[in-house]
Amino acid sequence: MRALWATATALIVSVLLATAQSPTIDEVVARLDAYGNVRVEFDRDPKLEMLVPVEMRESFTLPPPASGTSVATYTNFRRFQTSARIVPPPGTR
Repeated sequence: MRALWATATALIVSVLLATAQSPTIDEVVARLDAYGNVRVEFDRDPKLEMLVPVEMRESFTLPPPASGTSVATYTNFRRFQTSARIVPPPGTR
């Protein structure tokens, strides 16, 4: 992880993950290199009363000319609830 941004109340509002591929001998010979970044922005959801991811941006570079970027946005967060009960196998009571 490369960077965290926090507010005055110590809430993390953004995370940047930077990656790099360590070259192997074959890659050094072939002059290959690859790296990427993923950044996630958070905001407070008033209905859930918690931070939620609102945007993710990704970029990557592979050996030329391969590279790419993407952006994902997230909305309409909802809270789901579930329940379960453990049923003992027959004859174990």
